Amino acid sequence: MTLCGIIGRDPEVRMSNGGMKVANISVATNKKDKEGKETTQWHKCVGFAKTAEYIESHMKKGSKVFLEGEMQYGEYEKEGVKTLTAKIVVNVIAKMEDMPADRDSAPAPKTTRPGPGSNYYSQSQGTDLEEELPF
Repeated sequence: MTLCGIIGRDPEVRMSNGGMKVANISVATNKKDKEGKETTQWHKCVGFAKTAEYIESHMKKGSKVFLEGEMQYGEYEKEGVKTLTAKIVVNVIAKMEDMPADRDSAPAPKTTRPGPGSNYYSQSQGTDLEEELPF
């Protein structure tokens, strides 16, 4: 799943029972229909460990973000009512404000991931992008 949108509220960060940091964010995306009416979709997203730390320190309400992750579906039952859930488990996240405005001004892509202090975080740091692509 790849998503570009705006964070709707400050990240909710907590520690799991196992001592891992967990950050939850809601990301809004907009779509126009045939008549030009705009609708907003909200996407629940979660980051764990280092991704959660990055979200906590770099993201806030109103941040424009690019993220990649995996859809995770679940369900729970409360008072006899089953509820289905869907969320994106974030693997890569970047603030769009830190990205170049157009491709012509963008620097040449690097084959290795930047280290701490960079303007994006990828859980797959240390791997070459070419190894991750299916083609």
